[in-house]
Amino acid sequence: MVKAAPGIVLLFLVGYAGKFTEQWLAAYGKAHQLTLPNIEYVLWAIVFGLIVSNTVGLPAIFRAVMTSVNMTMPPTLPVPSCQGWMAHWFHSR
Repeated sequence: MVKAAPGIVLLFLVGYAGKFTEQWLAAYGKAHQLTLPNIEYVLWAIVFGLIVSNTVGLPAIFRAVMTSVNMTMPPTLPVPSCQGWMAHWFHSR
């Protein structure tokens, strides 16, 4: 657990940055009477994570959590939900 603490803190900070960006963009659009898309904080967190990992890189201290997250999330997780959505979409038309 002690080995995973820095990675957990990093995940929390990236998620919080995504939530802050989502709320800031919504407030900015409302204040300036703009219609902006509502991009969820999870997508912002993914974008921030991609930016950090592709520009600065991931220090070794954070890798303990990142490898466990990658191992617990199956790569085909979104496929069944997409197939169900597509089936519903095309059958209802």
